[in-house]
Amino acid sequence: MAKQIDNYKLNEPKAEIPGGSTRASVRVNREKLGAVGERDRIEGVLTVHDLDGTDAAPALKEEDGPILRAIARETIASSIQPALRAKAIGALAQFPNPENLNTLFELAALGDDVYVRSHALLALGATGLLLSAPQLTKALRAEESMERTAAAKGLLLLSRRVGLTTVQALIPEKRDRNILGALSEAVSKRRKSGKTSRASAKKRTVAR
Repeated sequence: MAKQIDNYKLNEPKAEIPGGSTRASVRVNREKLGAVGERDRIEGVLTVHDLDGTDAAPALKEEDGPILRAIARETIASSIQPALRAKAIGALAQFPNPENLNTLFELAALGDDVYVRSHALLALGATGLLLSAPQLTKALRAEESMERTAAAKGLLLLSRRVGLTTVQALIPEKRDRNILGALSEAVSKRRKSGKTSRASAKKRTVAR
């Protein structure tokens, strides 16, 4: 009886598929896919690189800007992975041309959530361009602590490229200048401490 029910499959007619229900796999040349293939390549690069604005991906080029900007602007409604979007935002800092900078400024000020705005602030600092300083300084007064932290880190990234004194000269509030100075000093001490620890470990290894 059970076998008979299986054969009828609840009285549903068997679907007739022209050419059969299976197909052999076909290798498609990426060059024939145009922009779709390029987006697939860029997403692959973003996936394997930990891009936060400070790490460069040699596989990316300035001509990838339009697709990177499109990914950076995509919202959760498009089902994009947040991590992929964050990496695209960071990658824009690698090519600080007017279009990419405009996108970063837009996302830093009007991004749809605190994570997007924070990643855009970090990327602005990583560009090494002084024109990002006002936006970063303004974000030090943001409501969200994550955004304020990203702004401070962005200013620190900027100071590494153009000098701490130069960046501090562009910050109107003394309190903010002091915060940046203290943060820079703390990072410097941590780096020195890390180098000392590695050197000590190396000496112990040699001694053994």
